[in-house]
Amino acid sequence: MLSNETALPPVRAVVFDFAGTLTTAIPAHRRNHAHAQVAEVLQCSPSAYISVLLNSFFDRAAGYHGGMEQTMRWVATQAGASPTDQQIQRACALRRQTERELITFRSDAQRLLATLRACGIRTAVVSDCTHEVPELWPSLSLAPYVDATVFSIWLGTCKPHEDMYVTAARALGVHPRECLYVGDGGSQELSGAAAVGMRPVMLRAPDSAEHAAHDQEVDWAGPQITALEQVLDLINVSDHRLQPVGRRTSPIRRVRC
Repeated sequence: MLSNETALPPVRAVVFDFAGTLTTAIPAHRRNHAHAQVAEVLQCSPSAYISVLLNSFFDRAAGYHGGMEQTMRWVATQAGASPTDQQIQRACALRRQTERELITFRSDAQRLLATLRACGIRTAVVSDCTHEVPELWPSLSLAPYVDATVFSIWLGTCKPHEDMYVTAARALGVHPRECLYVGDGGSQELSGAAAVGMRPVMLRAPDSAEHAAHDQEVDWAGPQITALEQVLDLINVSDHRLQPVGRRTSPIRRVRC
């Protein structure tokens, strides 16, 4: 009878979280500064606006409040403002701009994605996000290197719901058990990935502690890496073997392709 280790299928894909994983950390003070700029346009209290955003993130990321302008109006109303249509439009435009300014990809992200593609490993991005990220994605430098994207705002649910992971695997044409999942632990994403059979690894980079993530999986005791490029140490491309990724395993194998 095969052991769990020998029964593992080949690793054919790597699924990545977006913010804080492919991007550098986005500290709370930088994000709050961007939020305050939008609050000023809406003529509402920055603290009230930020509080509404924090408390409604998962509902907004699942699209529960409609399109971007509808959601902006809902947030503004909850924060005590009564903006005009023109203010809503200006606030949405500013939010798109500030969200783009917050995105800085890790220095090894593009090289890693290009290497995985060259070695025949498919890739996906799975992100809990509001409307801005899907709008911006086609223009971002990493987009040509990623085979599939799953955005919560499109799917109508957030991590750790199984649909986020299963949809990514289906889009890549692989089984979840054939996927390595890499994330910083926001949204309880690592446990969610493990629940569907993916092999989760936490990225704990030097700047990870600064990242303002929602529902952070701070107690993760499974495999961890400190840089994206270390993904290549987890996959042996020549025979596509990856050791079991559980809460007490730390697979380290050099990529060969």
